[in-house]
Amino acid sequence: MQPSGSGTIVVTTGKEASAAVVRLVELSTEQAERLVEEATEDANRIREEANRTAHQLTTDARTRAERVQSEARVNAERLKAERTKSRREARS
Repeated sequence: MQPSGSGTIVVTTGKEASAAVVRLVELSTEQAERLVEEATEDANRIREEANRTAHQLTTDARTRAERVQSEARVNAERLKAERTKSRREARS
């Protein structure tokens, strides 16, 4: 069994053919394992990035919601005070 210059394996006997098939299966298995590892690493990286983004968006949304609630409470208190003042003035 000899590799040729073009990247192919040249065999001349049945024994060499068996060894070549075994080697090709080994190479294919190694390549498949590398591809699975790379895909797993990519998936983990994408998931981690998505988790970071989701956490940041959730934190930002909570902060904005708290600010809106606070502004609403302040406005409600202001309106309540104005209404009470108007009622007192109307009675006078």
